[in-house]
Amino acid sequence: MTGELTIAASAVMGNYFLSSFIAEFYKKYPLISIRLEMGDSAYVTHLVEEGLADVALSRHVRNLKHCKQKLLIKEPYVCVCGPSSPLAALKRPLSAKEFAENYLVMRQKGSRMRSKLEEWFKSVGVYEFLSTPVIEVNSLESSKQLIARGFGAAAFPSIAVRQELKRESLIMLSVENFSVTADYFLGYNDKRELSPAAFELISLLTESMKPKDQI
Repeated sequence: MTGELTIAASAVMGNYFLSSFIAEFYKKYPLISIRLEMGDSAYVTHLVEEGLADVALSRHVRNLKHCKQKLLIKEPYVCVCGPSSPLAALKRPLSAKEFAENYLVMRQKGSRMRSKLEEWFKSVGVYEFLSTPVIEVNSLESSKQLIARGFGAAAFPSIAVRQELKRESLIMLSVENFSVTADYFLGYNDKRELSPAAFELISLLTESMKPKDQI
């Protein structure tokens, strides 16, 4: 099989989820030229709507005309701190209030990741968090680096910190009643016929999902 395949992906999907699938796909179809476009969820789904990308992997976007989105995975968030943080030595779960008091590194206002955490803090009655001074960072990688160097605590999608937790450059924290997940979707243009390459990629993604994560 020959041809071209353009995949559009948001940061978490492009940086942490797709690499193994692209490697596997390339082994099966080495003559297909692959291009990966990355941006926020609105941007990558727009590319699919305009026919500039075959598929989009992103968060859910409202009011799309031609990009049909199907649930791909539900990704849990995990709370983390750096190995040098005093929190890493605790042998008990943190309360939501304690977690808020140590939550220093935050994504920029308006980002989906920040909104998710703000919603959770409100749900457990910790309103002080909303006025707590934080370090605002618009890069997930930069956020992880700050946390690893001891700047308080944070919460990230588990797929984004899997390697750091394995290497113990980040330490997982237990926080009472913490339950935050992110839904990621596969988007395609329902007004255009899928190319053979796009169809094979979707088949690969579908076959690789666990039963609870199936499209």
